[in-house]
Amino acid sequence: MGNSPSTLRVLAPLSFAYDFAPQQYGIFSSPNMLDIHSANPAAFSPQPYFIGAFFFPQQLFQLVWLWKLCREEGTEEERAEMGGVCVYWE
Repeated sequence: MGNSPSTLRVLAPLSFAYDFAPQQYGIFSSPNMLDIHSANPAAFSPQPYFIGAFFFPQQLFQLVWLWKLCREEGTEEERAEMGGVCVYWE
C-alpha cells in the first residue's frame, strides 16, 4: 500500500486544482469577501486584500513545487526532500 511516483504526479496536480477551483469560485461568486467587508465594516470582518496577499504567494510556491516534482528538476538533495513530502506506507 503506497503511492508510486507516477501516481503522485497525477494526484499532486489534481489536489492543486481541487484547492484552486474553490478559491476562484469564492473570488468570483457573489457575495465575495470584498462585498461582505464593505457591508460590515468591523474589526473582525474579512480583510479581502490581506486574504489575497496571503494566498497568492502560496499558489506560486505550490506551482513551483509541482513543476519541480513533475520535471524532476533540482539538486539531489531537493529531489529527496520533495519525495519525502508525500507520505506513503510500505
